[in-house]
Amino acid sequence: MKQYFAIIAMDIKLALRLRAVIFFNRGAADAQISVSWEQLGYPAHLSAEVRDLWAKTDSGRFTGRYGAKVASHGVVMIKVTP
Repeated sequence: MKQYFAIIAMDIKLALRLRAVIFFNRGAADAQISVSWEQLGYPAHLSAEVRDLWAKTDSGRFTGRYGAKVASHGVVMIKVTP
């Protein structure tokens, strides 16, 4: 099955090591999209706080990776704080 999604990550504040991550789902169906901390330049064992920036809710602390269900043609934007 072909997957139609993209992940974009960027530094928000270098001194604080914050990252913003955007999950884009360009497919016709909902998709579970995830990113590992190693893809963001963090160690795999790191515990980090995740906040959904558009929903304005804290998602909790996660170790190693974070994933979200993204609606068809939808977007989820998060902030990752170690």
